[in-house]
Amino acid sequence: RRGFMKENLYKHINPSDNILISELSLKERKDLINLIDNTPINYKEKLNVPSNITFGLEIEFEQAGFIKTFNELKQYCNIAFYDEMSPKEYNNWTIEFEQDCSRRIENILYGGEINSPIVNNNIDFFKELKNVCNVLKNNNAQFNSKAGLHIHISKDIMKHKIKDYLKLLKTWIIFEDEFLKLYNGDKHIRRKSAETYAMKLERTLYSKIFEEYKNYKLVSQIEKKLQFPRFYDIAFYTPRVCNKTFELRACNGTDNEIIIQQYINYFFHLFKLVSNSESNDFIDNLFVLYENDKLEVTQDTMFKLFDYMFDNIEDKASTLRLYYKNTEYSRLTNI
Repeated sequence: RRGFMKENLYKHINPSDNILISELSLKERKDLINLIDNTPINYKEKLNVPSNITFGLEIEFEQAGFIKTFNELKQYCNIAFYDEMSPKEYNNWTIEFEQDCSRRIENILYGGEINSPIVNNNIDFFKELKNVCNVLKNNNAQFNSKAGLHIHISKDIMKHKIKDYLKLLKTWIIFEDEFLKLYNGDKHIRRKSAETYAMKLERTLYSKIFEEYKNYKLVSQIEKKLQFPRFYDIAFYTPRVCNKTFELRACNGTDNEIIIQQYINYFFHLFKLVSNSESNDFIDNLFVLYENDKLEVTQDTMFKLFDYMFDNIEDKASTLRLYYKNTEYSRLTNI
């Protein structure tokens, strides 16, 4: 095993190396986390995720002038007011009034929501995303108690099999609190509005699903069981709203393009975990503990999870950097 020093992580390790962090000793883990603390997360040209799967973003913001932000965005991307476009297209960036983030002061509108087009993992999109974030920064957009960020990913990312849905549900149930630490971004707590618009899922919502799943023959049957109210931290199925996508509503809003890129990366790799049969026993065993009220998610559990989700140390290090922001090990300097 490699020795770790208090320097930039990648002076000692190739970012593409797949180091199994769950197999490191306690001392090696502490050294690794200290190294990660000195290693900024890089903004990538594109992610190491499938390019044939579509996704989209909704970025809520507060306080920045709505019209001024819109006019500046027109210099960097193809953007229109949402009301001017068919809701079935999503070919352009759009900006719209957002009921909680927008407000009028002396007849001037501040705050709103910016929606990306439906996109694939490509260089042009991430260039545009960086420009959008720069415009928000230049206009002093705020992301406090109300502004969230939502990610939609096409359901084509899963194989449309009942067992995949069940594994996704089990994984979210087991790790919900830990995932929320990641989706807080660089903040220590969830935004206030999440209590209303991105509520944590409750165990009772799943009870009948796992009691009856052996009787299900079609994915549509289990999807009907997943028609929970939309305002939970993850939406599996919402007719007429996002029935073709999984929607992650948990993310704190931000104009930091690096954090947004990480949000997208985590969500894609959640589905990679679901499709990885090698993790089946890991998830099933944890779920049995959960059902018997004996589950304790430890550092060892999380390191194993990240080993299953990611196949390179760069992704694992970036994830640990955001995950450990609330501990003595990480100060989140120079993200």
